[in-house]
Amino acid sequence: MRFLVFILVLVMLPTELFVGSARADERPEAKFSLVDSAGNRVSEASYRGRFMLVAFGYTFCPDVCPTTLQAISLVLDDLGEAAKDVQPVFISIDPARDTPEIMGRYVAHFHPDIVGLTGSGADVAAAAEAFGATFKKVPRAGGNYLMDHSAYIDLFDRSGGYVYSFAYDDPIEKIVAITRKHMAGGS
Repeated sequence: MRFLVFILVLVMLPTELFVGSARADERPEAKFSLVDSAGNRVSEASYRGRFMLVAFGYTFCPDVCPTTLQAISLVLDDLGEAAKDVQPVFISIDPARDTPEIMGRYVAHFHPDIVGLTGSGADVAAAAEAFGATFKKVPRAGGNYLMDHSAYIDLFDRSGGYVYSFAYDDPIEKIVAITRKHMAGGS
């Protein structure tokens, strides 16, 4: 019986009590040099002055990426007018298939303010390393493949400083509340 009560208490306590954020042991750096859907080279400096919500993924992703982009879209909607101070960024981990044009079309399905970025394999690897994102190609039958990858949404402040990492399953309300809190703090 005590074990069951202990489990119930653990389930009812906020996750932040245990980990602080989705990955409290890391402090990703907002550093990248990639290409947007218009073919322009952009970096983290391109978005200074706005908060950034950054996720890594790919357009052929069957589940995690569409769910993540839908979550970001809902966060922007819930932020209302304050969303103009947030730049959502989706960085491809599959540059072989995700051209700038494909990225632009893909992210537009979720929200017009989401920017899709890609680049050379080296550019993507450098960005992933800076952010602490992981990915690995997983071959499938017929020469096709999937990409295993980390599934965080990282929040950065107006100067590019790391604020928080949201886990894949964090509720929209939590993402909105933490984003609003830091936006109100002016960082």
